[in-house]
Order: sequence, then structure tokens, then C-alpha cells
Amino acid sequence: MFDIGFWELATLGVIALVVLGPERLPVVARTLGRWVGQAKGYVSQVTSELEKEVRVDEIRDEVRRAREQIESETRNVESEARSAVEPVMRPIEDDWHDDEDKPDKEPVEFDDSRMSLFSDNMLPEPEPAPEDDESAAASVTKSGSAAAEATSKPVEKAHSERAAADDQSKPSS
Repeated sequence: MFDIGFWELATLGVIALVVLGPERLPVVARTLGRWVGQAKGYVSQVTSELEKEVRVDEIRDEVRRAREQIESETRNVESEARSAVEPVMRPIEDDWHDDEDKPDKEPVEFDDSRMSLFSDNMLPEPEPAPEDDESAAASVTKSGSAAAEATSKPVEKAHSERAAADDQSKPSS
């Protein structure tokens, strides 16, 4: 871009020293350095964004090409599958169409009145109803007291056996 050599820069430095003086020259040089650094940063940022866009465009082209290739291969496989299945399906379709053209036989009616989930002989016999409420309560009371007696005897026996075992295990004093 610019072809600036050493002697040109030295000449600019001497002129700046004469014009600005020794006090203001370092401040101007520092400010000028910041501006040059910011300009380089902006240029590098724009360059990297352009490179990213170029990469994105390349990736889009690759994806488009891959999609087109997949679509063409899919069409090829589909046509090959159709050509392989067609000879097998043609006789089946012909038989199907022939059956549609023939008149149907008499429709068969299904009599479901005979069919049921439970037939009459499978249902359990209903229990006879008690004649009066007192006899029903008495039968419950009798069966309940018999059950209580049957369960209380083994429990009492177990308690007495355990007490005897505890007495034997205690050391005598």
C-alpha cells in the first residue's frame, strides 16, 4: 500500500519534534499508536468475519451437494425396489381384482344368541337366604367364638413355654 522507508519515518519524527516540542510529542505518539492499534483490530475483525462467511458459503454448497446426492440415490433405490417388487405384486393384484369382479356368495349371518360369556350351567348356585336375622347372628357368633378359642390356646401355650425357658436360663443365686 504505502511504501514508507526508514528515512521517511526519521524525517517525519524530526518535523514532529520541531513542531510539537518535547512535552507534547510523547502524548501525540501514544494517541497515534492507539489509533493504529484500533485500526488493525478492526481490519483483523472484518477479515475474520469475511473468512467465516466464505467458510459458511462453502459448507452450504457441500450440504446442498450432499442433499442432492442423497435424493438421487434415494430415487434410484426406490425405482430399483419398485422394479423388483412389481413382478411379484402383479399376479396378486390381478387375483385381487378378479375376486372383486365376481359376485359374492351368500352372506353368512352369525347367530350370537347362543354365544355368551357365561352359560346358564356355569353360574354358581345362589346361597339360600337365612330364615330370620337372629339365626344368622347366632351362626356368626358361634363361628366367631370358636375361632377365638382356637387361636387363644396356641398363644397361651407359647407364652407358658417361653416363660419356662426364661426361668431355666436365669442363673440361680
